[in-house]
Amino acid sequence: MSESRSIPSLFLSGEHRQNSLIFTERLLRSMAREKTTLLIFFETHIHLVYTSMVLAVDREHNSLLLDPLNPEEGNAHLVQGRSLILYGKSTGIETGFRARIQKLTEISSGQVLQLEFPHETYHCQRREALRVGLPSDLPPIRISTRNGHQELARLADLGAKGLRLLVDAKDEKGLPQPFFHEDHVVLLPRIDFGQFSLPAMTAKIVHIEPAGFEAGLPLLSLGLQFLDMPEEVSEPLATYIMKRDFERLISARDDHLA
Repeated sequence: MSESRSIPSLFLSGEHRQNSLIFTERLLRSMAREKTTLLIFFETHIHLVYTSMVLAVDREHNSLLLDPLNPEEGNAHLVQGRSLILYGKSTGIETGFRARIQKLTEISSGQVLQLEFPHETYHCQRREALRVGLPSDLPPIRISTRNGHQELARLADLGAKGLRLLVDAKDEKGLPQPFFHEDHVVLLPRIDFGQFSLPAMTAKIVHIEPAGFEAGLPLLSLGLQFLDMPEEVSEPLATYIMKRDFERLISARDDHLA
């Protein structure tokens, strides 16, 4: 228990806030497996910091089970409907949640603290944590710049907040590609991934680098950040990414065993 109520800076801006309930569930299950120690902060006048651990998570029934707070006198401050801040690390990455208190209850293994499923999730994810390669047989897409230029682009990989495209590094005259620069905005068409589709939207170029050669011609890699993704798309996108990542792991395992 700490005497300080210094809430981690992770919660003080929306930069690392996640919108996927599926992703939240995945993080919590991982923390339960790892037996991650959580720091628990009250969002009230209680200034002490306690510890706990995730025991079980049930998104479908809006339930999260934790060990009772340690030291145990912290449990006397629990008020139904008030929020707790949960802070720890998932696979070494700073992670936090806000969840409302339900009650202290008994299960077969003893007393537990029951919370609602978190209504806020924060995760300082590395880009690689939610980025997967895309099938090579997906058709190319045609992206547009704000000045009207259109370019055929190949889909390379996809993440929760953006994607990576490959475009020709030179124009029709063999000169360096003049149309794409960091911080420029492009228009993406509707993209069909088979199991779900991304609607047409805008994206900002956040990274450009050489990407080798294809058929003897140089390529550029464009890292794009989605700007106006509809909220209802985030869940099917997260599901698709997790499925692709699982397929990759199974394929790697099979290759290792072959």
